[in-house]
This record gives sequence, structure tokens and C-alpha cells, in this order.
Amino acid sequence: MSSFLSRLLLLRLLAPRLRVALLLVCLLLPLSKAGVPVARAEQVRVVVDAEVAHTLALLAKPLLPALGDAAERLKLHVLWNDRVNAFVSAGTHVLVSSGLIRRVESPEELQAVLAHEFGHVIADHYALTVSDRDRARRAALLLMFASLPLAAVSGEAAIASVIGLPQAVVNLTLAEQRVRETIADNSALVILERANLSPRGMVSFFENLDDEKSVGYAKYLQTHPATEDRIAFLQERVARSPFLTSRSSDAEHRAFARLQAKLDAFALEPALVLKKYDRKKFVRHSEKALAANLARAIAFTRRQDTQQALREVALLLQREPDDPFFFELKGDILRASTAGLALEGERQAQVAYRKALEKALEKNRLTYDLPIRLSLFDSLLATDALEEAGAVMEEGLAKFPRSILARRKLARLYERQGRHAERALVWAEALWLGGERKKAYCSAQEAIRQLPVDSPQRLRAEDLTVQLRTQKKRGERLACS
Repeated sequence: MSSFLSRLLLLRLLAPRLRVALLLVCLLLPLSKAGVPVARAEQVRVVVDAEVAHTLALLAKPLLPALGDAAERLKLHVLWNDRVNAFVSAGTHVLVSSGLIRRVESPEELQAVLAHEFGHVIADHYALTVSDRDRARRAALLLMFASLPLAAVSGEAAIASVIGLPQAVVNLTLAEQRVRETIADNSALVILERANLSPRGMVSFFENLDDEKSVGYAKYLQTHPATEDRIAFLQERVARSPFLTSRSSDAEHRAFARLQAKLDAFALEPALVLKKYDRKKFVRHSEKALAANLARAIAFTRRQDTQQALREVALLLQREPDDPFFFELKGDILRASTAGLALEGERQAQVAYRKALEKALEKNRLTYDLPIRLSLFDSLLATDALEEAGAVMEEGLAKFPRSILARRKLARLYERQGRHAERALVWAEALWLGGERKKAYCSAQEAIRQLPVDSPQRLRAEDLTVQLRTQKKRGERLACS
């Protein structure tokens, strides 16, 4: 299996504030048949993949100037689930489901969705929504004290339970939410037009989802404005746009086709992927032929047909010999091989990953190369190439200083090398970034006990303990046993 699936992270890797926000959002998502919100305690998995991140950033890039200073803080994420959904969390984190990306019919539609969510960012609706939820929760406690069901939060004891709200309170907050959705629609139209993009994608997106989203939902309880009303408003506004006939660039169309094919290839059974992306169907569609090759390569990998998968990758590299993602995929295929040549497969994979990293770094072609580094690191560790593994990940940490994953990988390496003090330090930093303050404090204290006085690492550990004490909440104890 390709390392793509292994890089779907569980919710516990996110900071507690973001985790709570993700769960709170559930109050505004699925509705039961009785029309009462159902808070679902599902594991949230975030896709960590270089090509997925690169493509989303490519499609978002023309929209960013309209965001002003907020563009610098913007973070884009893809959630791995089959729902059609997108939302803003923690102010500037925009999360789009893989189900939505697979269902939209063009890059223009996906850009329209992103523009809508950016409209929420500009209006700071996340802060308002959290404020409303807090007020509604207090009202709920007054109205139904001791009788509210609590949502089950599996495996995440640190997350506050989500409380089911009385219907009267839900109606109030959803009415306010509908107003904000309309504001975001208006902002999206402006954002798209400032980017010289057609806003037609907003209309076609809602037209395509109209039937799917409306079934089983009480109109007045929908999170978003009634779809038919929304479409009517957008149709009237879009018809007057001076950019009505404009189109996303050819590069964006090709990247979008590959993004959909890649997500399809992991979401569907391999047999269905091979049927959907049969070579004969795409002979005349050069824009999508490469994407079809990509999907088939992944499908054959999942079927453990290494030779067929490598043949598909060879065709990809023949057409695009400088594409870092195709070299990365070749490495994934070689690592997944079950031909009994594990070490040889790892070494061949390392050649492909190094090439992927080299191509990614050429002329700064790829700003987010951490997933490639993670795969190369794991392969190097499997062959005991510890020195190179350390260099790859330490360089990655220098480039992505807030990466929890990079620190966890380094902690694993330092443990194997017997560098226990440095392991305690990077582990403390990973815990701190993940919001586990007490564990971070204790790990930092462990590092301080072992590191030489006045060493840079010792100073880092001491700075971290000072910061944790400064941030300590009333009544919180950071003492270690």
C-alpha cells in the first residue's frame, strides 16, 4: 500500500483548540431524520500528501490577494471522508473534504468553494460562531440542566464533550449562520472577480448538489441557506459578471484532474478505479490522460501488482520526466512490493525519493516537500542509513519549524541512536505543539537534566519550560512524578 494512506493523520495530532473546533462544527453538519442535530464522534483524518497540498495551493493562489493580511496565516487542509463539506476552523484553517473534491466537476467549482470559505475568513465568522456556540451552550444548561446527552468522544479524553442543544437554541444559531453564509457568498463573488475568474462555478456547484443536500433535511434547519434560493440569487448575480466566460488556466485544469484521480484511486476499490480510468476512455483527452495513468498506477499498487504499477509510472515519467510526484509514487510502489526483496526494494525506493526531493527543490518548484522527506526518512531507517535519515529530517524541521511529524520522526531516530537527551527535547516540543502541556513540561525537564549546561539544546529546553510556566492556567499543575 502506498504511503499516501499511511499519512492520514488521526485527530490527536492536532492542537486541542483545533480539535475542539472540529468537533463543535459537527453541531452544524449532519441532521437526523427528526431534524435534531447529531454530534458524531468520528476520527478526523487529515491528508498529508505533497501533491494534494501543492494542487490545493495552486488553485487557491489566484484568490489570495483579496484576503489581505489573512492570506499569510491561511492554512489549507484536506479531510479524508466521503462527505461533501468544507468549513473554516481556528480562524484561518480552511478544511475541505476529499468527498467534495471528488464530486466537484471542474477546478472552477473547487475555486468557488475555496472563495466562499475565504469569505468566512475575511469576515472572521469562526470567532463569531464559537462565541454563539458558547452562548447557546450556557442557555442549554440553564434550560435542560442535568438532562442533556453528551456526545461520546472515543479515545480523546482531553476533548471537551459536545453538548446537544435544545431545538429552540439550534434554530436561533442556524438562522444567524444562514446570514453568514449569504455574506460569504457575496464575498466569494468579489474574490473570484478580483482574480479574473468566472463565478459560474458557484452556481454549477450548488445545482449539482441540490438534490443530494436537500433530501432528508428540514429546510429551516439547514446550516446553509435553502439551496434553491441560493442558486436563484447566484444566477442573477453571476449573469452580470464581466468574467462570466473566463476559465481557470490549463495548468490548473491538469492539476485538478490529477488531484481527483489520486483521491479516487484511494477511495474506490482497485477494480472500480481501473474501470473508471480505463486507458481507452482517455485517448482523446490529453488533459486527463495523465491523470488516468496516475489512477491506474495507484490501483495496481493497491492490488500488489508491482510490475503493472511500475509500467504505468514509467509512462508517467516518459511524459513528465521532471515531475517530483511521479518519482515519489515510484518510491511508494517499490516500498510496497511484496516480491521478497525488501531491502533491495527499499534501496531502489530511496533512489526514487531522492530524485523526487531533488526535483521538488529545483528552483523552489515545491514549497511543501515534507511528505516526500517523511517517506525517504522511513525508507532510510528501514535500511539503517541513520546518518542520512537524520540529515533529511533535520533539514525538513529547519524548513517547517512547526512540524509535529518531523519532531516525532527525529525522536524515533534519536532513540535508536541512543541520543536520549535530544530525543526528550524534540519529543517535548512535539507534545507542546500538539497541546499536551503537562507531558511537554515533563519531557523538557528530562532533557534539561541530561543536556550540557549552556548548550543550544539545553537553552531550547529551558526556554520551553519557561514558556509553559508562563502559559499555565489557573489551577493547572505542571509537576512531574
